[in-house]
Amino acid sequence: MSSSSLPILPIECIGRIIEYQTDHKTLYSCLLLNRQCCRITAPILWSDPNFKNGKFFGILILRLNDFEKSFIPNIERLIPPDNELLFDYLTFVTKISEDLNDSINKWLELESEDNFYYIMMFLRTCNNLKKLEFKGNGRELALDLRKLFFNTLNQNNTLTPLSLINLPLGNGEEIGITRLLKKATLNDLCLSNNQFGGQTGKRFAKYLENILLYFIKYFK
Repeated sequence: MSSSSLPILPIECIGRIIEYQTDHKTLYSCLLLNRQCCRITAPILWSDPNFKNGKFFGILILRLNDFEKSFIPNIERLIPPDNELLFDYLTFVTKISEDLNDSINKWLELESEDNFYYIMMFLRTCNNLKKLEFKGNGRELALDLRKLFFNTLNQNNTLTPLSLINLPLGNGEEIGITRLLKKATLNDLCLSNNQFGGQTGKRFAKYLENILLYFIKYFK
C-alpha cells in the first residue's frame, strides 16, 4: 500500500494522541502541523509551562500590566516584535512549578524582587490556575510588596495546593496570612522556611492551635 493511500485519521483521534504527549519538543512540533493541531496542542503545552524555555517569557511579558512592567528594568528589549497572540495563553495555565523563579532570574539576567511581579500577574490573569509552587531567593520582601502579594493571592479562588518555599515574610502581614489559612478552596498548604517575624509567627501559631483544639474536640 502506498503512503498516498493510507487513511487519514480524524482530527478527534489526532487530538487524543496529542493529549498523551508529555515531551515538550514533540508538543512544539505539533503546534506547527496545522491550525487544528495548534488549537489542540496550545492548551496542553501551556497547562504546565516549561519555564526553562525562554520562548514562554516573550508571551508572559505581554500580559504584565503597566504597574508590573514598571519594576522590570529595560523592559523594552524584552518585548517581542510581534505583539499579536493567537490565544489567551494564560487561561490555559493550571500549574506553576517552583522553577519559575530561577528561570525568570536567568531570563532577566538579574536576581531581585522584580520577578515577583510575574507571580502576581499569574494570580491576576490565570483563571484556571489550580496549583502554585513558588520558591523564593531567601531574601525578605518589602512590606508593601508582601501586602500586595497576599492581597492578590487571597483574591484567587481556584488554587487548591499552594507552596511558598524559602520566602521570608517577617512581620506586618498577619492579616493576609490568616485570610490565606481560612481559604475554603485550599486543601494543601506548604509553608517552608518563611521566617515569620514575632507578631506574624504568634498569629500563625495561635491559628494552628485553634485548629488543633477543634479537631481534638470534634474527634474526641
